[in-house]
Amino acid sequence: MHGFRSNGVAACYDGPNLHVESDLPRRTYSLEINEGRCRACAVCWEICHTKVLGFRPPLNKAVVEDIGACTGCRLCEWLCPDFAIVLRQETAPATEAVS
Repeated sequence: MHGFRSNGVAACYDGPNLHVESDLPRRTYSLEINEGRCRACAVCWEICHTKVLGFRPPLNKAVVEDIGACTGCRLCEWLCPDFAIVLRQETAPATEAVS
């Protein structure tokens, strides 16, 4: 087993398995789907490896199923042929400075 640490991320390589632990805060995202532009082509929900996106009958247009699972890879946004998807990283609320 080999391990490495870089920028607050620890990872262990154990053969074909990669285990990642992070000290960094988890990023959150918002995903906007323009229903009027979506043609239900299935590119976004087929490419999403974490199953954030899905579809709803009867029109089978894209819908957000689990935004908490989003990694921010942006593949859905980049590959959407209709430019119907916009992914934004949520900003953390500012903390007040203690004097």
